Amino acid sequence: MSDVAGALRHWVTFLKAGGVLAFETPAKPFGLSQRAVEVAARRGIHLAYGEVADTQGKCQVLLSGAGLEVLSVRTEFADTATVPVQAALELWDQRVDHPAWAPIKDATASERQVMRDDFNSKRRSGCY
Repeated sequence: MSDVAGALRHWVTFLKAGGVLAFETPAKPFGLSQRAVEVAARRGIHLAYGEVADTQGKCQVLLSGAGLEVLSVRTEFADTATVPVQAALELWDQRVDHPAWAPIKDATASERQVMRDDFNSKRRSGCY
């Protein structure tokens, strides 16, 4: 999503008085997706979702900017389990179709393969 603030302003139009808006955003460290952001960055590809709302402060600014009264912003870790290499590669292959990964999908097939290999090599070497 290229315009998170715009999306939030749009979502606000669907809220009733006293309604609640809940959303999920990656916070650092955000696991395999963070690794993908780093791999893409080395190839000159920027994935903005890794920095738009990665802190509570940024979330508060986005929500306030959308005209919402911010009652609370909290951080919860969804999972801290170790991911097998094959599952990590499956995540890579599935996420390429996610809108947040559009810059990776828009890269040439050979660039995508280089990034996938980079992602995989770090997993195999135990670096991540």
